[in-house]
Amino acid sequence: MPTIGCRRSAKARSTWLRGNARPIDGPREVGTAENHEQYVTLSRLIDVINERFGAELSEADQLFFDQIAEAASQNESLRQAAEVNSLDKFQLVFRQVLESLFIERMELNEELFTDYMSKPDLQDVISSWLGSQVYDRLSGPQGSIVYPKT
Repeated sequence: MPTIGCRRSAKARSTWLRGNARPIDGPREVGTAENHEQYVTLSRLIDVINERFGAELSEADQLFFDQIAEAASQNESLRQAAEVNSLDKFQLVFRQVLESLFIERMELNEELFTDYMSKPDLQDVISSWLGSQVYDRLSGPQGSIVYPKT
């Protein structure tokens, strides 16, 4: 069966391609194929803690975490650590500051404080999440507050 088409000389094809060619879009940004942790809202953090540790945290506890995150965001040594360190290295500094923030607020929520101080797994969950949130706030443009995506 004959094919229907048009044969063009190399010169004619070159002229045709030049006149009808469109630029090819390439990648605009490049990076690594890292998995980025998904942000969770504080209420989701409370759900995780309740589920993993059999706790019964409430909206009042959510406000407690909000206060801790805000106080940490105002801490100058954390701000400096966020500016010059990766999240992993920042977490090391943050964990120490977080413990002192918990101690300062012990009277506000004694039960949560006791659980935090006595359960290393709970410390890991809270410290990792709040550390990421505070790091994102402090390492944003000029230390601006960047709220996690919900």
